[in-house]
Amino acid sequence: MPAAGKSYWGKILSDKFGLFFIDLDDYIEDDACMNIQTIFEKEGEEGFRLRESNALRFICKDYTDFVLATGGGTPCFNSNMDIILKEGISIYLKTPAQLLMHRIENQLKSRPLIEQLDRDHLKSYLQETADLRANFYSRAEHILDVEDQSLATFEEIINSL
Repeated sequence: MPAAGKSYWGKILSDKFGLFFIDLDDYIEDDACMNIQTIFEKEGEEGFRLRESNALRFICKDYTDFVLATGGGTPCFNSNMDIILKEGISIYLKTPAQLLMHRIENQLKSRPLIEQLDRDHLKSYLQETADLRANFYSRAEHILDVEDQSLATFEEIINSL
């Protein structure tokens, strides 16, 4: 989900284990020479999702020893979750809608899928979206509730490989 901590933890893990860090949204923006907001405006969500899937496939094919922070919707489109499961270790950062709302409410304009929502509709959108995505997220190899998201927990997962 957006604001679950994917980029935050990805950077910490890549530093700790000496791995390359890739934020999928940043990668897409660099490749497209435009920000996510502009991609959505020009190509719609369908165009963005196609770029996202292509970027995921390219990264998994051409990079090794990296930590990838995907967008919250990435696992839910174009068989992306199958690619994630085949190519790496998947971790779902399960975060309650209330906490996501708190983290994201000041960033609405930079998030195309929620930029038009007011505070009253944001929490219900986040909960409904989490419910719709649950089948994809539940396929992750590791599911960490917010209270389990610590460096020690991630180290335990990585050291078990």
